[in-house]
Amino acid sequence: MSSVSRSEFKQQIQHIDPIDFEEFVADVWSHRGWKTSLTSASHDRGIDVIATWNGVISRKEAIQVKRYQSDKVGSREVQTYGSIPYQEPDVDTVIIVTSSSFSQPAQKVADDLNVKTINGDDLYQIVRENSLSSIVATHLELDNRSEIGTRNNTQSAQSGISNSAFIPEENRREPIIQYTVSTQTDGSKLSKLPEDETMRKIFLFTGILLIVAVPTLLILIFGAAI
Repeated sequence: MSSVSRSEFKQQIQHIDPIDFEEFVADVWSHRGWKTSLTSASHDRGIDVIATWNGVISRKEAIQVKRYQSDKVGSREVQTYGSIPYQEPDVDTVIIVTSSSFSQPAQKVADDLNVKTINGDDLYQIVRENSLSSIVATHLELDNRSEIGTRNNTQSAQSGISNSAFIPEENRREPIIQYTVSTQTDGSKLSKLPEDETMRKIFLFTGILLIVAVPTLLILIFGAAI
């Protein structure tokens, strides 16, 4: 993918295999400096990814990954995962990551239980801000072999979007910004040329006037004295 829009990104993560989506989320955290591990499906207690940060202040995050297409994460699910810190030792933060979104009641419950929510738009923003193009390319290329591969290729051909890399939006704007600044700089230089030419003519005219006027004035002064 040479470029992926927000809507295309969300569409692809909503159709990716659920296990691949868990691995994708784990890789996103890993490339941001966290040590991650995928939990066993039979012993995860509702946790899909454990992310730990070893630094001056160590942290441990329990991440639940929900690969939904159109369904929203509901309040009952959020309430269930909100009890994870009491089941899993040393968990500082519970995070629910979904390819879809959260219902309003679910978001309210999450706020009340101090559960962090990340929807498809939030995940896109994290990927873009951290320039995680290689991760997106790797995991979404895996999905090109699945049931939506043909449809994605058709859409890419129609929209001019290829499937090789992910270029953050701000990087695509950069040449335009540089070009604009360059044009303005050249324009400011060009606008000074008429002013410089005018000043040169004024100085030249003043010099000629002085050359002619001074001798004439001296002749008049000495003639009056005689």
